[in-house]
Amino acid sequence: MSYHVSPAPYATFASSATQTVASAASAQAITYNLDLGSKGIAKVSSSQIQLPQVGNYALSFSAIGRNSGSANAKWLNIFLKKNGNTVDNSSTIVNVSQNIVTTVVATFNVACTTAGDYYELFLAGEDNSTQIYATAAQAAVVGVSPAMPACPSIVVAVWQID
Repeated sequence: MSYHVSPAPYATFASSATQTVASAASAQAITYNLDLGSKGIAKVSSSQIQLPQVGNYALSFSAIGRNSGSANAKWLNIFLKKNGNTVDNSSTIVNVSQNIVTTVVATFNVACTTAGDYYELFLAGEDNSTQIYATAAQAAVVGVSPAMPACPSIVVAVWQID
């Protein structure tokens, strides 16, 4: 006798756009324009990731931070909101130097207490020269570099863990 077990809900979303801090005075939702695979977990707006059933989930992201402005390092902050409310202890703050990329990575265990709860990642920065940075694919240059795929500004993966 064989049994088929359905995989737990999962999703991976990304953005091919550079997203720049609009104002140091306010945070902005990070948006996604690429669906890299999902089952059961939905993107219900360009930024909201909706969880389908009560349980615990892992939410992990990798972003490329950059300062496109002054030579002084600037702070960049990425944090979580659940159903529009800031999640305590979820800030990931890094300093980004001028035109030098900095990888920002974090993983959180998040709860879905009511089917349909949603999470968003928010971006804040010291000024409008701070950003999460995307790059286009590059063709190979013989003897210099291999062909390289595009690098999204952010990739977020969510999957149910129990």
